[in-house]
Amino acid sequence: MTEGTAHSGAMITMNYARVQNRPRFAVPGSVYAAASEGPNHLLVEGALACLGEKQVLDYFGWLPADEPAAMAADALSQLDETSQRLVEILKFEEKSFDELANIMKMSPSSLNSLLTILEMQGIIRQSAGKLYRAII
Repeated sequence: MTEGTAHSGAMITMNYARVQNRPRFAVPGSVYAAASEGPNHLLVEGALACLGEKQVLDYFGWLPADEPAAMAADALSQLDETSQRLVEILKFEEKSFDELANIMKMSPSSLNSLLTILEMQGIIRQSAGKLYRAII
């Protein structure tokens, strides 16, 4: 769980996981943020702290998939200046299409083409709500 209040739907789901003895992961957050109330409560109850994918992979004994990351890193070195700037913007925070259009000062059609190419190269990923994030 990444965010949610103590009585959110995510907490209900996490309670079902607890009852079924399934692993529960929580991302710690500020004790002053209402959205961190749920995950912090789960950590007190014994959920596993999750600061990134490494904790989940280690728990299940899985190895990270290095090949796609290596291919994406190679593709990153081949990018033009505009593409590299876009990837830098998306490394630290998800952005919507509209936010990216404003930041990049690009036409919607040009931005859409660029995002599609970067996604096909495995450099960025689109998540729910048409939010984009760099994955390398």
